[in-house]
Amino acid sequence: NPLALIAVGGYGRGELAPFSDIDIMFFAKDKSDSEKVEAILYKLWDTGMAVGHYFRTPEDCLIEARKDLRTHTSLLEARFIAGDRQIFSLFQEKVYSEIAFRKQKNFVSGKLKEIMKRHSDYGDSVYLLEPNVKEGQGGLRDIHAVLWLAKVTLKLSDIEQLTRII
Repeated sequence: NPLALIAVGGYGRGELAPFSDIDIMFFAKDKSDSEKVEAILYKLWDTGMAVGHYFRTPEDCLIEARKDLRTHTSLLEARFIAGDRQIFSLFQEKVYSEIAFRKQKNFVSGKLKEIMKRHSDYGDSVYLLEPNVKEGQGGLRDIHAVLWLAKVTLKLSDIEQLTRII
């Protein structure tokens, strides 16, 4: 059965921070090739890589994206790595188009609530003596949130389109 290896999250976005794990998703029409996935994972682990992973079908992706805002967001950053390009096209058709371009209000309101909570947890001022540059107000997560919200609300397939609009 065809299988695609897809980068998600920060790895999918192409922005790995030092000591970050590499988030990948094995994607297929069904889960009949779990032995192949295990073999690949063992090779990655043997190299000492910290790998965050999951093996999902189109239905699994949609179910998980509806249940969890972080999963939904990480799937917005999906990038083809290896495997069958037609299976990745299936991901783009069935999963990406659904999570990026439908039920936008739920995503936007959830993301805005997440931002407000993060700001209250990590300091809601840009004038802190020791700001958290990733999670604090004006930090990397705020930049990412603007990009994710622009992707969904402006129906952009990639961030480069945003730079052309601006």
